[in-house]
Amino acid sequence: MTIREPDGTEHRMTRWTNALPWYINHIDFINKDPKHLAEYMSQWNGMREDWENHISVCKKERHISWGDNCCKFNFPMTPCYAPYPFLAPVEYGLVLVDMQKDIILSCQGYCHPGNMHVNKHISISNAEDWQRAQDLFDAGKIKSIEELGKPVKMPKTMDKLKKMRHMVTLKLDLSPFKIIHVDEGDYVTLKEETA
Repeated sequence: MTIREPDGTEHRMTRWTNALPWYINHIDFINKDPKHLAEYMSQWNGMREDWENHISVCKKERHISWGDNCCKFNFPMTPCYAPYPFLAPVEYGLVLVDMQKDIILSCQGYCHPGNMHVNKHISISNAEDWQRAQDLFDAGKIKSIEELGKPVKMPKTMDKLKKMRHMVTLKLDLSPFKIIHVDEGDYVTLKEETA
């Protein structure tokens, strides 16, 4: 995951994509709210500091390895979330958010930026998810809705969505951001898009 802020500050990190839907599919992301970015970055910043506080000893003793925490990191995930000095896919992909050019480049298969899934029956879709959906709805940022992959008429209020029986996918308008999807393994296109 790499993020370039509107002022040009870059954050290059190795990071799992679990928090990506919360970060991108959010009205505060669309509005480039610095508090939203700070909240997203807080966990990684803590692990980055943990890495920087331990890396000299770890390098000297040559014993950094995943899982054994022999460097006495404060967070067990620190080696996985280490600072990442270059732009390249790691494990299952790469996501680049450029807040200067308003581009989201996604080369991964975990989540689809611009698709938000909500369901009243699963704990993942808690009150915060519904509030994010409401905020996007109020801002006119929901382009279409699907229930189990079938289009659903756009309701006048969010209350109707909460009554649907199955998973609901909200197709979002993330403008001003343009989403560029690159298939996993298509590194030629990826190189062209990041040039």
